[in-house]
Amino acid sequence: MGRLVAFGCSNTYGEGLPDSWNTTWRWEGKTSKFAWPQVLADKMNLECVNMGEGGVSNKYIANLIAETEFQQDDIVVVLWTYFSRSCVFQDDGSVKRIMVQDIPNKNMPKQHRNWNKIYYKDFYTDQEAIKDGYFRANFAKLYLDSIGIKNHHYTCSESNTQPTGPSSIKPAPKWSCIDFPDIRFKYLDKALDGNHPGVKSHEQLAIDIYEDLGTNYDV
Repeated sequence: MGRLVAFGCSNTYGEGLPDSWNTTWRWEGKTSKFAWPQVLADKMNLECVNMGEGGVSNKYIANLIAETEFQQDDIVVVLWTYFSRSCVFQDDGSVKRIMVQDIPNKNMPKQHRNWNKIYYKDFYTDQEAIKDGYFRANFAKLYLDSIGIKNHHYTCSESNTQPTGPSSIKPAPKWSCIDFPDIRFKYLDKALDGNHPGVKSHEQLAIDIYEDLGTNYDV
């Protein structure tokens, strides 16, 4: 059996779904069987390897793809996250995330919240986010192509999805070899956290991606 290897943020991990949710708002250390990667893998009769992680950026996702060991018959599907996010890789191996939601998040250390506030106030621009996001996605596609791994790219980012972020990620830059299909969560329901997409929403996204991939794999 081949593998479906999925990359993305909490919308790929399956945050807030029944088997990944608890009242302490902490990860349980496993990805959800209700998340779109598992649903899609089941439809394609593939093993699911869900590499999604909560709160990550496209910069982080691209780096994770570059550091992952693939099998030659893998099919990689990436659900790129919100373009307004970023991160800084630290010398000690840790990663400092940059996301606008962390500014008011009292669960985060004050120093981290202030650091994010300064970044979005003094350094962030929509154009930087758009260009950098497409650079990351294009790198990942070209890298996977170069090692012979089938890969497909979608995004959960769209207009007005973030308090701070690009007003639109379309059209793609002229130099981009990726133009994301118009496939997004339809938000038919919400997860148990009241924020992320719910079980039905993940199921529908998996169906939409499955139908889109059908032209490539005769599924």
